[in-house]
Amino acid sequence: MPNILDEAEAATVLRCDEDDQNMLDLLPLVDAYLKQATGREWNEDEPVHDEAKSAARMLLTMWHENPAMIGSGLTGLSFGLHATLMQLKMLGAELVETEGSS
Repeated sequence: MPNILDEAEAATVLRCDEDDQNMLDLLPLVDAYLKQATGREWNEDEPVHDEAKSAARMLLTMWHENPAMIGSGLTGLSFGLHATLMQLKMLGAELVETEGSS
């Protein structure tokens, strides 16, 4: 299953090579975190919502620059990332309602 961000998108954000092992290791962790935080598998949407990509970019950058934050939960998140996660959670709830009424 593809990640929310593909290798090219992630490498552009981090300004690294597409085969950077640290980046590649972080991509599934970012997806798992966003699923746990919002209750939705964002990488299964086609296309992946821009809001999910934005949150993934922010989280990827934060964890790449400070690996000690991996697994720290919501503590230590920047206000911007925290706000983005709340918006993403609301979007996920709206999508569930829309998908359920189809």
